[in-house]
Amino acid sequence: MTTNDEETKTAEETTPETATEKAKAAPKRTRTTKAKTPKAGKTTKKAKEGDAPATPLKERHLVLSREVLTASARLTGKPKQIFSQFVMRFRRGVEYPRLTLPGASVYERIVLSPDLTVVLKVFGDLVVLLWAGDEASAANWADSHRCEVNPHTGDLQVYYANLPGAAASTVVPAPDASVPRVAPEAVEEPVEKVQHTDAETDGKASTDDGRAGSTSEAGESKASKETVPAPLFASLTDADLMELGLPDELLADLRSLTSAEEFEACRTHFPQPVFEALTWLLQGEARESVLEAYGEAARRTRRAEFARTAPDTPTGLDPSHFHVVASDEELRDILDRPLEEWRVFLHPSQREIVEKAWYGPVRVTGGAGTGKTVVALHRARHLVRLPDWKPKDKVLFTTFTKNLALDLAVQLKTLCSKIEANRIQVVNIDAWLATFVRQNGGGREVAYPGAPGSPYELCWEAALERRPASIDLPESFYRSEWEEVVLPNHCMSSRDYFQAPRAGRGQALSRAQRRDIWPVFEEMRAQLQLRDLMTVEDACDFAERVIREAHPSGLYRAVIADEIQDFKPDMLKLLRALALDVSKLETPIEGDLFLVGDPHQRIYVKPVAFSSCGIQIRGRSKKLRVNYRTTDEIRKTAESVYARGAVDDMEGGTAEKTGYASLRHGAAPEVFAADSFDAECDWIADRAKALAHDPKAPLDYSEMCVVLRTRSDVARYEEALRNRGIQVCSLKAESADDPELPGLRTATMHRVKGLEFKAVFVAGMNEGVFPLPAPKGADAPARRHHERLEKALFYVSASRASQRLFFSASGKPSRFLPKAK
Repeated sequence: MTTNDEETKTAEETTPETATEKAKAAPKRTRTTKAKTPKAGKTTKKAKEGDAPATPLKERHLVLSREVLTASARLTGKPKQIFSQFVMRFRRGVEYPRLTLPGASVYERIVLSPDLTVVLKVFGDLVVLLWAGDEASAANWADSHRCEVNPHTGDLQVYYANLPGAAASTVVPAPDASVPRVAPEAVEEPVEKVQHTDAETDGKASTDDGRAGSTSEAGESKASKETVPAPLFASLTDADLMELGLPDELLADLRSLTSAEEFEACRTHFPQPVFEALTWLLQGEARESVLEAYGEAARRTRRAEFARTAPDTPTGLDPSHFHVVASDEELRDILDRPLEEWRVFLHPSQREIVEKAWYGPVRVTGGAGTGKTVVALHRARHLVRLPDWKPKDKVLFTTFTKNLALDLAVQLKTLCSKIEANRIQVVNIDAWLATFVRQNGGGREVAYPGAPGSPYELCWEAALERRPASIDLPESFYRSEWEEVVLPNHCMSSRDYFQAPRAGRGQALSRAQRRDIWPVFEEMRAQLQLRDLMTVEDACDFAERVIREAHPSGLYRAVIADEIQDFKPDMLKLLRALALDVSKLETPIEGDLFLVGDPHQRIYVKPVAFSSCGIQIRGRSKKLRVNYRTTDEIRKTAESVYARGAVDDMEGGTAEKTGYASLRHGAAPEVFAADSFDAECDWIADRAKALAHDPKAPLDYSEMCVVLRTRSDVARYEEALRNRGIQVCSLKAESADDPELPGLRTATMHRVKGLEFKAVFVAGMNEGVFPLPAPKGADAPARRHHERLEKALFYVSASRASQRLFFSASGKPSRFLPKAK
């Protein structure tokens, strides 16, 4: 990014208001003619032949920084209105008097009112707005921040100035020993322990060696470090640091750091991408990998992609920190709506995924809080904005649960224009399937397992009456055999069942035993047919066959699926049929499948490989690794439930247990084991009230949520909290959360999937309540699968918190209840 000196200013630069004041102050004349303001590019009717026409306004290349949007979001009343009007007019080319504002860098300021000053800086033909507030806050911001182009990378950077104490963070990382974790023995998986104990031990040793040396090495070097502390980033050369974007004047400061705590305390002292890269090094990432992801090669790749997708966007602007305004409509949209940074700013790794020209199915994975859903939402908008998007083209944006689909629809309306939103159909996969079956299935409907007395369960009760007396198997075995063998393999006859694979089933069956138990499943199908019902699996298979025959190119140009880890195999096959397969086109276009998920959050189904469902990723897989939601302390507690046992990667392999970083720190999660239910509720109420009345940073009750395992637990705790003077708002599965409704949120662990709160209370962690015990009679594989689902619920619940996390129990604590070291 090239720079010029400050933009030329003249004394004649005036606003319409100052021009009026000058006209009033001019000497009066005997005869005056009231002048009309000419339109841009035109002259008045009475203009003389020799008069020069009015100079038309020239639009500015306006850039909004993250700081100015954050500051402007705090404006209210008249200052907010003045700022919005100023930004719109300033972009169009209207001049305002500018004054030099000395600070850590040389800035300019525009005084809009006694209570509102805007700080800006000019780089060539770019005008970057950096701050908005009263005169004192503007001066303070300018004194404490530098805004310069890095000579090594060409990137525009904003960071705290090199002043004593200016960058000291008020948040001190909690000592690692104080962060509670689930005991490893509490989440042990016996079968996997026998098979993989050595590998796990070796892997752990390798991780320790890669990060900070082995335990023995740490002990041996402890004495020497106490006398001569080693530099924290000794493995990086000065040239490495310059390539990562470290400003020259901060090199000495970085070299003086000797501990991770010192580094974290100075996080705002460094540009955000630099801090992020160095954080990965501290977490054990290899030097070569960090340079590959954040060095010159990565910048060249990103800039080449941006040049293709946004040729008018200047290079050297970090999209996670700066936003180039493309139109008045976009600017008005940003200013008029509440500040939600995810709508405006994308991390470079996110933007690369969103705007890349993908020609085939794409898989995006990442831990909780890494912005997977944000990427999916922006990808949807990117697609419908493509130049070759035709009126008939549509995007299906689907997910597994109804409540998440409702939340996504609200977020898309925030992100997209009305025209763009109309090109995107948002619906959960079950609702889409039910509608298709009603319209094309000859009067049949989809039936779902549910409460006793539901149509599906009545059919199952009738089927169980056909159980053979000669085979002593529990009811749970028949149910799991139906759900894991018969339905996925679409067994419609005994012959189909005899040939169906049963890999992973704990109970072996002979051919004769299969023959004897088949009448149970045959009766289930007969009962469903009598009621004109179809299972989800059969409905997906039916819809796939109809679509492939009637619409071989699919019903949608693109299908985006969030929380893909919870989709059943038949659902994945259906998605493949719904989306245009661009590999079959002579000239590929953007579209096809965009699949987003996290196997650590699988709370409904067993693992399945995409390739077995006809979805070929083949090199189109991306992983998001930076956690934007939670503090590092919360992340450690949430991930501790996966200390033992493997998690699949949705392609038949094993996903990493680590590889994510949280760049923020905060208080360690709190744990309370009460003697009674009343004592537990007293503790929750006291903590919630303390957060709501915090003199420094109070939270609204709507920013907190009490999470429980079952609906009956939710009702019980709601009543107790109301009795303690706290207004409660229950989150239901059939409706989205309305942030305008007051009250402390309560929800089940399944309901909070996809949501975020500043404070989360995971309550009722009693033995026998959470984790719930496996179904009676379940075999070893079924018990192991059940345990993994309960682990996922713990991870989902804990990772909903962005600032504070609390756990509580009454009576006998759950083995999942975290403990500090």
